[in-house]
Amino acid sequence: MKISTTILAIFATILMNACATVKPNNHIDLTARPFIEKSDAYVMVPQDELYAQIKNSNVSTFMGGGLIPALIDASVDNARTKKAEELIGTINNKLLEFDYANYAQEEIENKLGGVSWLGLDKVQLERKREGNDFFVSTMENSQASAVLYLAVGYSLTPDFDAVTTKVAALMFPKSEGLMAFREKPKDSKKLNETNDNIYRNTFSNTVNLGLMGDREENAATLANSDGQVIRDALLENIEVIANAIRADIELGEPVEE
Repeated sequence: MKISTTILAIFATILMNACATVKPNNHIDLTARPFIEKSDAYVMVPQDELYAQIKNSNVSTFMGGGLIPALIDASVDNARTKKAEELIGTINNKLLEFDYANYAQEEIENKLGGVSWLGLDKVQLERKREGNDFFVSTMENSQASAVLYLAVGYSLTPDFDAVTTKVAALMFPKSEGLMAFREKPKDSKKLNETNDNIYRNTFSNTVNLGLMGDREENAATLANSDGQVIRDALLENIEVIANAIRADIELGEPVEE
C-alpha cells in the first residue's frame, strides 16, 4: 500500500498553522458507519518537551520579496529561535516528570471509546518520528475497517503568556466498503494522497497563563515557578480538544438528498 509524503506534510503544516478550534474538514458520512466494524487509532506525539512559537519577521513581504530580504527573515527567525530555546530550557526543567504524551493518549482514548460505532479497543501512543514508513506499516498491518491518526503538537505562545495544543486528525479506510466514502474517491484502491481520507479535521485550544510581562519577564516567572500552571493549561487543552474530536466525529456528514 502506497502512502505519499503528502500525508506527512499535511500533519506538519496543520500543527504549525492551526489557530482556530476547528478548521475546514471532512466528516465521516453517516452512511459509512455500518461499514466500520473495528477501527485502529494512533496518537502521535513526536516531541518530548514544550516548544516555543516564533514570530516571523516577514521583512521580505514589506520589501517586495527577493533573496536578500528572505535571508534577513531567515537570520532574524534563527536568532529568535536560539533565544527562545535558551528561555524555554529552564522552563522545561520544571516539566521533566510530566508525560504529556501519555495524558493526551489517555484523554483521547477515554473520549473516543464512548463512540460505539467506531469500534475502538485502544488508542495506541506513538512517540517516535517514524516518517512515512510508520503510515505504510500500520496501514498494511491493520486488520481494522479504518485507521485513525491523531498528531499532537504543543507549545508556548511567542510571548510565553499562553500554552497551545494542536491536533491534526486523519482517518483512512481499509475495508473495501469504505473506499467509496473517501473525500475524493479515485479508481485506484491504493491510498496515495491525503484526500483519500474518510475523515479529516484540525483542532486547537489555547489557555492563557495570566502573565502580564514581555517574553523575557514571562519566561523568568515560569522558570521560577513549579510548572503547575503550565501542566494545568496543557491538561485543559487536551481535555477540550478530546471532547471536540468526539463531538466532531459523532456529528457525521449529512446524507445528500
